[in-house]
Amino acid sequence: MKNEDSQEELSRLRFRVAALEQLLDAHEQAVLKQTAQLELAVQDLEAQAEAMRTILKGTATATGNEFFQPLVFNLARALKVRRAFVGVVDGTAPPRVRTLAVWNGAEFGANVEYALKGTPCEKVLLGKEFRRYASEVKRLFPDDPRLADWSIAGYGGSPLLDRDGRVLGILVVMDDQPITTTVDLMQIMAVFAARAGAELERSQLEYALREGEQRLRNILDSMFAFVGLLSTDGIVLEVNRAPLEAASLRREDVIGQPAADTYWWSYSSSVQAQLRGALQAAAQGRTVRYDVPIRVGEDRFMTIDVTFGPIYDSAGRVMQVVGSAVDISERKRAEAALEETRVRFERVADGSSDGMWDWNIVTGEDYLSPRWKALLGFRDEELPNRQESFFDRMHPDDAEPVQAALQAHFERDERYDVELRLRRKDGDYRWFRARGQVVRD
Repeated sequence: MKNEDSQEELSRLRFRVAALEQLLDAHEQAVLKQTAQLELAVQDLEAQAEAMRTILKGTATATGNEFFQPLVFNLARALKVRRAFVGVVDGTAPPRVRTLAVWNGAEFGANVEYALKGTPCEKVLLGKEFRRYASEVKRLFPDDPRLADWSIAGYGGSPLLDRDGRVLGILVVMDDQPITTTVDLMQIMAVFAARAGAELERSQLEYALREGEQRLRNILDSMFAFVGLLSTDGIVLEVNRAPLEAASLRREDVIGQPAADTYWWSYSSSVQAQLRGALQAAAQGRTVRYDVPIRVGEDRFMTIDVTFGPIYDSAGRVMQVVGSAVDISERKRAEAALEETRVRFERVADGSSDGMWDWNIVTGEDYLSPRWKALLGFRDEELPNRQESFFDRMHPDDAEPVQAALQAHFERDERYDVELRLRRKDGDYRWFRARGQVVRD
């Protein structure tokens, strides 16, 4: 009996040992499987890190439009795909994509334009999200001729978005084999799509700024007025074409120079001092305007009416000074000629026994020579040069015939030659003969 019990106990122990061996074997297999999975995960992470390093190293120093070619080249190399490209959506209807850089597996290809409709890129941009078609992309998008022309099997695309989430373009990788890369394609594409979107947005902003600056320069260069932009310490930053052509100068002759030392102003220390004072005042927020002659050639000068004023930044600080001027040389010559004529007229009037008068019908101003006033017993300063000084001193009985004579002269060019009575300073009326000739414009 005891022997039978021992045998039964031995059998139970053997069974337990066998069960434990099976458990140990299963556990070992699980550990080996988990270890293999971890090794694969580590390999995937290492591959992903290596891909990241490859792309980062290839694009680290590039910015703007120069960023896109290194991006597609290193992206294709890191992900081991044949083709990669980056493109911008042109905003037309129907929408199209214009590529900025294309890597075709052996070299950079020519940039192309293509319609979005019926392409995997359309799905990417409509959804604003990464799309991956690991294989058979040609079958899924039969209306995209490039997929067939290039024998594309696998496709991955990420949208390029601006900071407000608006679509700017697309980043694409493609291969003639299914894309089975072990790296996290979506994560890598997302990282570099974000960088590409930022570079594209910056490039577009820079282009818009250059376009705006060029339009402004074209407008300024078409103006006859002189326009210049200066720093607050008086350095010339910009100048339009008119003042340069007036003095046969080039932009490089004046840009970056102190305004007072440029050819126009440097002929006179007093003119330079006046300019420096005007620029200092403008830099302090005041607007300054004055007339000044500037040099435009050897012994040639031009008189300008110049204004300097401040330009403020968003915080209300003066950041630059703008200057504008117009040529008033002809006006100055006309004013000088008019003054000379006036002086000559006054000399004639002073030397004549007749009283001279000049009536501006538009303004009502009536020049009365000192002799004219003396005939009525007044000194020059006692009687204002206004038409009332004549009409208010006329005898009431003479007003109507004088007005009729003036009207006939104005309308029918009849001779104006009348006799009338004017009241003197002492109150007496004296007879005078008045003659005149209208001057028309």
